[in-house]
Amino acid sequence: MGYETNLLIRYIKDNLDKIILIMRHKGNYRKAVPFYLEGFHFIDFSDDSQFDIKFDELLHRIFQVDVMDVPKVGAKPKLEPKKIIYDRVVNRTTDIIPNFKEITDLDKNKFMKQSYAEILSHLSDFAEQTRQKNSNFDFEKDNIHNQKAIIRFYINGMEKYAVKIWLGNLFGGGSQNIYLSYGRFNIDSDSSFNDVIECEVTKTKDLKLKMTMNSMTGNNTSDAYGVTVEIWKKIIQYLGY
Repeated sequence: MGYETNLLIRYIKDNLDKIILIMRHKGNYRKAVPFYLEGFHFIDFSDDSQFDIKFDELLHRIFQVDVMDVPKVGAKPKLEPKKIIYDRVVNRTTDIIPNFKEITDLDKNKFMKQSYAEILSHLSDFAEQTRQKNSNFDFEKDNIHNQKAIIRFYINGMEKYAVKIWLGNLFGGGSQNIYLSYGRFNIDSDSSFNDVIECEVTKTKDLKLKMTMNSMTGNNTSDAYGVTVEIWKKIIQYLGY
């Protein structure tokens, strides 16, 4: 059964433009979906009063027409540092002069705390811009504490998706990571997650972010804005965009 399940998950993930998941249930909808399908978007026909809305969403998915017009996230501007020309002898020795600067766990934790705050701010900005352009879209951000928040997204008053983001270290010791859980999750339990954002030290002893579980992320995603763009792409995908 485990082998067939792995094949099924991979097939669904690789064919999201062809496969439309539909559900109908009674009681708690969180218990209606198998754990290995959590995070995938289902069109929920459980509420008969919402049938027309759900059927309209199904038609949009079949004919690949967006349910709502979500603004595209602008491309990150290409910025380059200004070059300072030094004496030729200095330039020739740059590659052989060592950099003994030490990056401590304290440096990493300060960087991750700042990055966590910036990612939350960017997500709120993207959601607010979407709300201003779409009257049937709304969102709520709940700050559980200063290192954990949940953002829920609604279309026509119905919760469509949610993301939990928190700062911590599940394995103890060292620097902190930023964790993300999508879709349906336990608010109090932080033992499972979908994405991890780690702190990476470059050869030049600079700090940058690295998403370790997101296959869509490219090597150029190294700052809070770029990481937030990748998170937002995943969110709007399950909002029907």
